[in-house]
Amino acid sequence: MLRYEHRLKVPPTVTWRAMGNPPQDLTWFEFEPDDRTKPNEIRFRVSSPRDNARYIDRIVTAVGFGIYLGGYNVYCEGIELPIFVPEHMVDFTLGVVSEASNDIFDSLDAAKAAAIGGSNVKPAVAYFWGAGGAVVAPTIICPATTPQIIATMRDARSALVACVEEQLTAVALSIVGGMIIKAVISRIVGVRRGAKEPGSAPSKIPKIRAKNDQINVGGALEKGSEQFTNLNPVNPLSGGATKGIPNHIKGSFEEIGEIFEPGTVKCIISNRLRFGDVKDWNAAAQGSFKVMRSGGRIGAGHPASGLNVWATADEVPVLLKAFQQAGFRDVKNVGTSAGPGVVIQAIKP
Repeated sequence: MLRYEHRLKVPPTVTWRAMGNPPQDLTWFEFEPDDRTKPNEIRFRVSSPRDNARYIDRIVTAVGFGIYLGGYNVYCEGIELPIFVPEHMVDFTLGVVSEASNDIFDSLDAAKAAAIGGSNVKPAVAYFWGAGGAVVAPTIICPATTPQIIATMRDARSALVACVEEQLTAVALSIVGGMIIKAVISRIVGVRRGAKEPGSAPSKIPKIRAKNDQINVGGALEKGSEQFTNLNPVNPLSGGATKGIPNHIKGSFEEIGEIFEPGTVKCIISNRLRFGDVKDWNAAAQGSFKVMRSGGRIGAGHPASGLNVWATADEVPVLLKAFQQAGFRDVKNVGTSAGPGVVIQAIKP
């Protein structure tokens, strides 16, 4: 299916009716595919700058949001540095706008002037070349003009709020150990094209040093949990605590290797962690090996301490194999053969 562009000189009266008094008498039209039911009809429509290949909502890949930014960093294809979009250019409520002009102006100020005076229907937008001519952008970032960006901005804001609420205590305790505070003041969220898949974008957030170099997987409000960093994804279906968890890092066991500083952890424990709450035990074991120092233990050194996992008789061998293959030695179950009393111990060489 082909689309043709043609620049036509249109009388100002016709242009005014179609566009709402644009600043010039030249208007872009796009010819649409033929309608076979109407063979004698030529189909065309007024082109919009949103059709441009460099329109910002077409090439956005991720959005960053931070407490102290005063706006958003928008990452786009082919541009190394993010484009800063201040808060005053963003409106999460505008689902319908009119286009004051289909020209692409050389500056934001020129586009704003066109938006103010170019249409009798408000709110109105105009378009300009931004980021040194690298992108085409609207004067207002909103659901009507940039739905992909707005959806991703919402995700970035939500991610940051969750991070601050759940991790602030742990971060404050970790500063002495080298934690950088910007780890909780910004989040980068990848664009969800068509909202079919959750977006993801690599984040350059520093890794965390666990409190006392100890991690309690699934840890919450049990006695002694305040002496550990409690790695807990907060699954309401698990029946565990959802708030007030000391030194809480919101994350799954499978993510342990991406969250904590490698080679620093001296012990990892859990208390009645359900086998099914960990979706990939191989990833969990490999991540544990990565973050643990030489001589570190699965367990705190006490004979009854280790990964306390609620598992069936068939699931226990899966646990043992995962930690053996990850590189641990002396991998064994020192608890019951099955049920809530399974306790896995191991040592990193």
